[in-house]
Amino acid sequence: MEHRIIIIYCLIEEFLKVISSKKEHKLSKISNAEVLFIGYLAVNDFNGNYKKAHCYGNDMDLVTKIEYSRFIRRIITPPSKYIKTQLAYFTLSCLKKLATLSRFLTNSFI
Repeated sequence: MEHRIIIIYCLIEEFLKVISSKKEHKLSKISNAEVLFIGYLAVNDFNGNYKKAHCYGNDMDLVTKIEYSRFIRRIITPPSKYIKTQLAYFTLSCLKKLATLSRFLTNSFI
């Protein structure tokens, strides 16, 4: 699990470095990569529960400690148009690679 967490965080951080030309705000206590990482944890491991993912990230010292309200404000702040376009391209390219694999998992309610 630790290896997966490190790999996912590094991928998010590198992706943001590539698509974002501006630096992080100097007064922000937590980086955009950390915010997206907690969001990833919420969706992947906690069934979309941001509160549990936020508590887990803080308790395990995976990210810089931040209040839950600040985290929610950061995660719902709409990204710029350029970042939205790049994120859509990245998502589509990942889905295209998944479609070419012979096996992959899908979620179902069967």
